[in-house]
Amino acid sequence: MLKKIITWYVMLNKRLIKRWSFVLIILIAPLLAVSVNIMTGSDKGIITILLYNEDETCEVSSDIIDKIMNSDSIINYEKTDSADEGYNCVKSGGADALWIFGKDIEDSIAQAARENEVIPQVKIVERENTLALLVARERLYSSLYPYYNKEIYHYYVKNLIESGDKLTDEELQRIYDDEEIEGNIFERMYSEGGKIEEDTDYLLVPIRGMFAVWLVLCGLISCMYYINDRKNGIFDRTGTRHVLFMESGYHLVMIIIATIIMSAGIALAGIGTSWTNELLCMAVFVFTVTGYCCLVRRLFGNMKILGMVIPIIVILMFGLSPIFIGYREYMYFRFLQPVYLYITSVHSVSALIEMTVYGVVLYALSFVLDKTHLFTKF
Repeated sequence: MLKKIITWYVMLNKRLIKRWSFVLIILIAPLLAVSVNIMTGSDKGIITILLYNEDETCEVSSDIIDKIMNSDSIINYEKTDSADEGYNCVKSGGADALWIFGKDIEDSIAQAARENEVIPQVKIVERENTLALLVARERLYSSLYPYYNKEIYHYYVKNLIESGDKLTDEELQRIYDDEEIEGNIFERMYSEGGKIEEDTDYLLVPIRGMFAVWLVLCGLISCMYYINDRKNGIFDRTGTRHVLFMESGYHLVMIIIATIIMSAGIALAGIGTSWTNELLCMAVFVFTVTGYCCLVRRLFGNMKILGMVIPIIVILMFGLSPIFIGYREYMYFRFLQPVYLYITSVHSVSALIEMTVYGVVLYALSFVLDKTHLFTKF
């Protein structure tokens, strides 16, 4: 029996290599890797913001701009030589926003602290207001606040505390600096434990989800191959007693190839966890994807219908999975496709258990459809 299974596996692999569509689907994986490599090699950022300092001699504005430029951020910051150049770049679409730091920003911050008023410190030019630019403005506020906070401290001690005016500015600054908190006051962790690595390249994070969608796509393409081979009589001598087991093996031929490529991509990208966790999650994911393909093939057993459904499923996987950004509402649709559960299972035991149960249910539904002869006779 083992020799027969190995023979079938080798033969099916040879047949796959002769299919141009299979080669095309497999080539998508290296294209993904190359695309990500290009992105990580270029300027990183979901948006580009230009920074212009009207007074290069101002220590406050120069210090703020330097800190922003040197920060590890999902925003790409660039300096511009003039406000007019920045305006034109934003108007033409070369940048998303322009931040102009005024000449009197130091005095303006001190005045805002003394009078307890909100005084604009930076002029912002944008073509449109987007969520990404809203996040960027929060980054700007956080850069300005330490200077505003220091001025509030100086004013409070000198004017509202008895004998505070006897302290020099140097002494006030020394006391202020001595109380500075080093390091992060927040520690990011996953809901079921495990610290989130701070040095992970954010542009590489989506590659796991992208590869997962691609792997499911490979499985769905194998459904079309199976329908075609079944119609051509390739499996006429195998009978229908173990059709679910046989079909799972058929899908696994292509899915295993995709799994090897996906695992290599995750390892090379450096986004993997421990090898035991990756192996376990991948094994359950492969099991679930195979069951998913078996069910989809039974629900949409016609080549034309399946060809129309596959793009919808791919869009569904990209739209309802935390590949690029995650929303809490995604969890309500997690059983419509297996990618969501796989991504969350990497850091969640409960999600891994859910994915396992989900896979069993998929096989059970496929078995019921076989016995009741619903949707398709195969």
